Amino acid sequence: MSGTAGSSGFVTTLEGLGRLFRLIPVLSWTGGGFLIGTAVSLRFHGGRGDWTALALALLAGLLIQGFIAHAYNDYEDWRSGTDRVSPGVLSGGSGVIPLKKLREGALPLIGLVTAGLVILIGVYLIYRVGPLMGVFLLVGLWAGIGYSSPPLRMAYRPFLGEWAVAFPAVVACVLAPGYLIGYSLPGSLWLAAVTHGLFCLGWLMQHHLADREADLGANPPKITTVVKIGQLYGAQATRWVAAGYYGIIIPWAVGLGYGVDPVYFGSAALALSAALLGLATNPDNIRQITVHEVAMIALTMVNAGWLAGYLRVS
Repeated sequence: MSGTAGSSGFVTTLEGLGRLFRLIPVLSWTGGGFLIGTAVSLRFHGGRGDWTALALALLAGLLIQGFIAHAYNDYEDWRSGTDRVSPGVLSGGSGVIPLKKLREGALPLIGLVTAGLVILIGVYLIYRVGPLMGVFLLVGLWAGIGYSSPPLRMAYRPFLGEWAVAFPAVVACVLAPGYLIGYSLPGSLWLAAVTHGLFCLGWLMQHHLADREADLGANPPKITTVVKIGQLYGAQATRWVAAGYYGIIIPWAVGLGYGVDPVYFGSAALALSAALLGLATNPDNIRQITVHEVAMIALTMVNAGWLAGYLRVS
């Protein structure tokens, strides 16, 4: 019986780790960033690159978002109370605590152990490639820990959560593989990184829509940008947050289409589609919020594939 119980506990833990990882957002943010940086730089440098270092950097990025960021986010949002009452389908945490897939106290331990592994990878990459890899990994660790964990709790502060933490991490996911392949960071790769980062921030704001009442009632209150806009201008104004972020992309991408590469016109069209989804969202309709968020994630991944497939580097 004890062997059966042990086996069952092991399977439950694996299920919990799988849920905690949250594959779709990881593919959209880290996966999309690495796809752009890798594909574009390979074309520019003729397929040359340090493939071992690239694989390790990708592993570090997946670990940071999948386990460090999500473990601390689940832990802190459960303790503050927002995940206990969130009506969200995609938001409200991974569900590993209420489903008893992982113990509450195991989450910070998972984050700590994973951070230790990422640091070891970072030390090796610094030795193999150079100190800039340490900068990229520090940006990722800053994002994974600082987004939710006290005393910073950047996710609990309007605008800082996305701009001081999430955005730099996504940009690093594009630049790191680009550097590993060509040992350079051309300006057009930075432009692609900013574009991908803005797409990711757009659907993150949509993601926060479903949680705004739960976030406001948390202890401490989780005052996301969506919550703050709702406080200032009312619930119906919150639909403009995701739409506004995608709205930033449209003139940005059109300008790049004229001045850098016509491929950005495609990004502008995708951003326009996402902005219209944001404007069409009823902030009180959880199902609609969810459906539109899924569509925004899909558009973000399509844009990553579009830039990866056709963007030139100069």
